[in-house]
Amino acid sequence: PDDICALKRTSGSTGASKLVTTNHMTEVDRALKGAAINRIEFGDRYAAATSIEAGMGRGTTFRALLTGATLFPLDLKHEAASEAATRLSRSGITHFHGTPTSLRLLASGMKPGQQIDSLKLIHLGGERTTPRDLDLVRKMAPPGCTLRSVYSSTETGVVAYSSFVAGEINPDAPIKMDIPNSVRVKIVDDDDLDVGTGATGRIRVTSSSVSLGYRGVLSQDLESRHTSDATGHMSFLTDDIGHLTTDGQLVLERRVGREVQINGVRVDLRQIEDWFLAQPDTRDAVALTHDNKIVVALTGSRQGDLRARMQNELPGAMLPAHILFFDDLPRTLSLKVDRNAIINSIRNRQDETKNTIRPDGIQRQVADAWSATCGQAPTAPQSRFDELGGDSIAAISLALMLEARTGKHVEPEFAWRHPSFQEQCTALESRASEPRNSDRLIVPLFPAEGGDGRTVFVVSGGGGHVFPFLPVAEKIAPDWSMVGLLHPKFRPEEKQSNALDDLTDRFLSSVMRYQSTGPYLFFGYSIGGTYAHMLCAKLNELGEQAGFVAVDTIVRALLPTRTRARGYARAMKADLAGFMRRQETGHFSAYHAKERLYSPKELSSPMVLIRAEQSVTRHRSTDFGWSRIASVQDVITLPGSHLDLFKGERCERFSAETTKALHKISRELNSSH
Repeated sequence: PDDICALKRTSGSTGASKLVTTNHMTEVDRALKGAAINRIEFGDRYAAATSIEAGMGRGTTFRALLTGATLFPLDLKHEAASEAATRLSRSGITHFHGTPTSLRLLASGMKPGQQIDSLKLIHLGGERTTPRDLDLVRKMAPPGCTLRSVYSSTETGVVAYSSFVAGEINPDAPIKMDIPNSVRVKIVDDDDLDVGTGATGRIRVTSSSVSLGYRGVLSQDLESRHTSDATGHMSFLTDDIGHLTTDGQLVLERRVGREVQINGVRVDLRQIEDWFLAQPDTRDAVALTHDNKIVVALTGSRQGDLRARMQNELPGAMLPAHILFFDDLPRTLSLKVDRNAIINSIRNRQDETKNTIRPDGIQRQVADAWSATCGQAPTAPQSRFDELGGDSIAAISLALMLEARTGKHVEPEFAWRHPSFQEQCTALESRASEPRNSDRLIVPLFPAEGGDGRTVFVVSGGGGHVFPFLPVAEKIAPDWSMVGLLHPKFRPEEKQSNALDDLTDRFLSSVMRYQSTGPYLFFGYSIGGTYAHMLCAKLNELGEQAGFVAVDTIVRALLPTRTRARGYARAMKADLAGFMRRQETGHFSAYHAKERLYSPKELSSPMVLIRAEQSVTRHRSTDFGWSRIASVQDVITLPGSHLDLFKGERCERFSAETTKALHKISRELNSSH
């Protein structure tokens, strides 16, 4: 029983594949325990969607052989999912064993309402089971079917499992896993010391099912993960993070290496995957990193507003630099997603670019600019800037770079007006070589003519870029035409200053160049509301009428006490810093350094305050003190926080209230005129 029985190769889905050594006793122990957990009996019909070359596949084979069940191998890489589902139904399959990925593939081939009525148990392992997988089981299996979500590995065998009955599944419930009596689980810290119940740490597993170790020359770290205890049982330190409940159950939290730092901000890749998997137009998705950038590979529809939803709902640090669409994600033998193959695909696409892009001229200039700004060059004429990771900041950087390299005028919204590589090249080739004499800070967010009294100038918050307001601009048109004021930091030829007066004067120059006479209307979000107030004050001094909408803008000087002012600054910085890129956080800090000295002027300009229901400060006044220095026409409180007030599903109501506010200010200006 102690002789070597098998060399099992790990899947290699996240790194180099390793050979794991097991003896005869370990294999029999794993097979019998697995059969008991899955209630496999003589006469059962056992479908295994795993390759026998992988550790999981060999285990399923032994379970069937040792219990007298009939084994039905299932290869979803080569058999159509619809044909496989029909074959399993006709064969009276009682047990299905595979990864969550294989379950999704099988479910994709089933018709709405179709079930495999003979199923008694579904065993899922090798990957994390998501709420979406639980919902699939509820739909494809009869009400009495049991789901076993199993935590196991090639090195340990079964560690823990959770059980669900198909007719009673709640996809939103947390998954807690029972630990078999024959398995001991400890949660340990970086020094391999037990951290106790409730604390989070790495999972160490001890049982008679743990393998003997790795075969071949490996690093000392890998070799040290296998140890033996006083009873002679092998113990293995996993790459998984979790905690034990007071009831002795195991809760898996994440895998080591799934949390990464991007631009100084810690990001959990699993949360990104969960967001994409929850989208109706995504079949499968995986998040990973390459060259310190987040990459998402997915299958699903390329149509729709996936990127717009992503921009609205995901924090900035979690936005992927690249989105790669596949017909089918690359798989290992056990049908896990092959992350190494995805990385190789990125490299191959970059190599292919050298053969598809002309070595000189506009094509080369545009391709190089894409590589520099969004991290990936186009691979075909139809390549889209946004699908390769180009966000609003990258779009501005692209415009600046193309203008410098081509000697032609390139407006900040160029990437959104001409999203594909071919469209950008064609647009640039048709332009004159001399740059147009126009203001570089003006960004029309929605096509409309300025100077007709319906223009609204948008002053952004700490980020300084205005593209997040595109959805609002589209919804308030044609009543109003939003024109963004880009922060000068995006224009290297501009004077760089964070002094409030300097920035206001520069914005005022852009505004009056675009619209020569009043009345003027402004929309200022967050600290942009302060600039909007200052712009109105300067225009009043020039004899012009002006009004503004301030969106969740709190001015320190209007807070009731200095202590609360300090608390507000700390709260704002803590609330926002994790969602800003480093250069935005620097702008935020520089603004607050100047804002401490800012004493707002009293003016007669009408304003409307739109504020978030979840405020970062407990201000006794509903208007944040604005009525002390401005003619407040209305205070509108909307659901949400400072960061998501106008995003996602809240955009519709926010835009409607903004339209009403602008009409109210416009009427007030006209009546006073």
